[in-house]
This record gives sequence, C-alpha cells and structure tokens, in this order.
Amino acid sequence: MVFLRVLLLSVVALGLAGCYGNTGTAYNPPGSTTQLLLVPNYQAAAVDAWHSTASGNVAPLHSLAGAATTLSGPTAVARDASGNLYVADFNANSIDVFAAGAYGNSAPTRTISGGSTGINGPEGIGVDGSGEVYLSNRNGNSITVYAAGASGNASPIRTITAGATTLSAPQQIVVDNAGDIYVANDAGNSILYFAAGASGGVAPTRSIAGGNTNLSSPCGVAVDSSNIYEDGCGATSINVFPLSSNGNVVPTRTITSGVMTFGEGIAVDAHGNMYEANCGGGTGAINGIRVDCKRREYAYSHDRRRRDDARVRPQAVDLLIGRRFLVL
Repeated sequence: MVFLRVLLLSVVALGLAGCYGNTGTAYNPPGSTTQLLLVPNYQAAAVDAWHSTASGNVAPLHSLAGAATTLSGPTAVARDASGNLYVADFNANSIDVFAAGAYGNSAPTRTISGGSTGINGPEGIGVDGSGEVYLSNRNGNSITVYAAGASGNASPIRTITAGATTLSAPQQIVVDNAGDIYVANDAGNSILYFAAGASGGVAPTRSIAGGNTNLSSPCGVAVDSSNIYEDGCGATSINVFPLSSNGNVVPTRTITSGVMTFGEGIAVDAHGNMYEANCGGGTGAINGIRVDCKRREYAYSHDRRRRDDARVRPQAVDLLIGRRFLVL
C-alpha cells in the first residue's frame, strides 16, 4: 500500500473519521517509502502515528502531545504540500499548525483562533493546492476558508453557511487541490459537493440524498478518481457512489461486515484499499482515563475482503481516539 489521501496529507492523504468525529491522515515521510497513519486522539489531546502495516496492540511510533502543543481536543488533521500539519481542535475552537515532522511536546508555528475566525465546533479540515485551509464547523453549520499563512484571530476569506447550503452538522470533508469540497453532512443525511470558490448561502452543486442512497447520518467521506465513499455515524456499512453522483441514487456497492459496528470515518488509498474508523464497544476506564468509545481501523482490499494484516488496534490510552484520522 502506498499513499493515502484525505484532507490532511502532505504527500498524499486520506481522511478518516473516528469516534467523536476525528479525522486522520496517512503519509510517506520525506525520503521514506514507509506509509504512516496519523490519528487525532481526542481524549488524550494528542496526534498519534503508526506504520500503516501495524497490527495488534501496538504502541504508536510517536505522538504529538504535551502542554506546548496547546492541543485539548483534536478532531481532524491535514497536511499541505510542504508537509506542515494542520490540526482542528474541537475543544479549543482552533486550528493549530505544526512544522513538518513535528512530534513530542512541540509548539505550533501558528494558531488560528478567536472571535473573528468563525470557528465553532470543528470536525473536518483540508488544505488545497494553494495552501488555503478549509474547516467544517459542526456546531456552526458552516465551512470556513482561511488564506494561506493565516494566523491569530483571522477572519475567513469565505464562509459557506445558511441559505441554500443545506449544511447541518457537517463532519468529515475532503478538499482537492483545486478547492472542490465534499462534505459528510450528518444531520442532513446527505453528501454535499461544493465547487471551488463557493461562498455564502450558495446551494451545493450536487447532493446525494434520499431513500435510495442507503445513507444513515454520514460521518465520513473519501474520494478517489472514480468514486465517493461514505460511512455513517453508527452505521455498519460503507456505501460507494460514482464520483459524479447526484440526487436520490442507489450506491454502486455497499460493503458490510461483522467487524463494522459504529462507523465514524473513512479513507481510500491509491490501490483502492479502504480504511474505516470503527467506533465500537462500550464504556471503560483505561489508565484512569474515561473511554467513551474504542476506535479501530480496518483496511479492506479492493475485492472487499478484510485484510487482517492491516488491522490496527491502538493500545491503552491510544484507544481513546477521538474523531478522524488521515492516511498519507
């Protein structure tokens, strides 16, 4: 398996959503052919990294965590073309930007936060080819866009909200290099597509919604050159649609498995392997930390058979993952 693609990847990226809506990323570090998974760990206030081939109860290779990071509830990650890491922090209503390769107790190089930013419950993040940053705000029912290099109490250069947008508790988003946006629209029970440059109360260019779609509170969305992949908050299946789908369409295929008990996010790599953040199990306490949900990722090969060798079960506190992870 090679690069994955989701909202936050530096080289290539995929976005997955985990319990609480976290989105992660997978990427190949510069000069390396080893692919890593980066997972925002909501309850541990960290971003953890594993090899994409990790299996079993393994500790992360490294974590971005500590007081200097200012992280308090990371829910999504993304990377720009230079490898800088962008972290959406739900609890802090902020975007923290870290230098490429940062880990440990590293301070962000800049933070976007404050009353003028319009950030309100961030759940998904992406960066386009020009470096503009896109944020889905679950509590604000909006998508806010920031200029490349934005810092501090920066106002968005564009905001998509209200009007004809139909945004309702947006979760994971995918942003391509051109700035086109795909949105898992949880409470709206739809997948929305906004063309690059969309702003204000504009209607989505396309919307997948209706009884034929099999959608159930979409939390995760991923896109490759041919398809849109969706998993629902609490759903036990993955739905796949042609890239240009619009309206009340039937998925071209639906993938179900006994191991999928509470889908929260999804990513797809260049080979068509799918990674799902599967929030299953009950409530427990690990190392004194309260766990509201266990997060597991599974990889599915293109022929829809689960690949056990790609199964990841983070250990101890790393089971506390919050929302979406990204595969680069």
